[in-house]
Amino acid sequence: MWNIVGANKRCTDREILREHMLHQIKIRNMRPRIDNLPPKAMPHLQSRAKQERIKNDRGAVIDQQNKLLLQKMLEIDMKPSTLTPHSLLSKTAPQNLSLNKNSRVIELTKITDENKKILRRLQSAKSVYSTKKWKRDFNYNQYLSLKLSENAGRIPKSTSFDLFSTNSPATEYNRPTTAGTFQKFDFNKARPFTSEGKSRSIKQGL
Repeated sequence: MWNIVGANKRCTDREILREHMLHQIKIRNMRPRIDNLPPKAMPHLQSRAKQERIKNDRGAVIDQQNKLLLQKMLEIDMKPSTLTPHSLLSKTAPQNLSLNKNSRVIELTKITDENKKILRRLQSAKSVYSTKKWKRDFNYNQYLSLKLSENAGRIPKSTSFDLFSTNSPATEYNRPTTAGTFQKFDFNKARPFTSEGKSRSIKQGL
């Protein structure tokens, strides 16, 4: 149609419009080769009758059991019983029928007495360590280390071996002097090691 030239313009337009309408009608009435319609409704799958039946059966069983339990409780409540609060309070407690009660009491008393004796011995025990001696030894060691650090730069290297040789009369209570002799050390006059003495010894060493 597009390559045909009409003699009258109105007739040509009318023919084009008619063909377009026919084309739309054909498209509207055309059947597809593939079935694209929605599937059919299946109400038996949506209702889930089997699950509802199982649920109802379970509920019926529970109701039946509850009824039986309620009936038994009513029978127990209506049945007369001798166990009343007054009867229970009026009864006396059974006596103790233990056969070894006395022996256990005696053994427990014996253990308690032994524990008390051990506690008294621990409380009265005296310490074998002397804190005064520890403090005196500590002051002596600090004083000795301070003096050795002060005299390290003044003692000649040639006489250092003679001063501390095994034949010297020095003992743990003697301290060496700068002249190479030993004198008795007095613990009462021992000077504790302080930060001031440490700084002074460092300056003298430098």
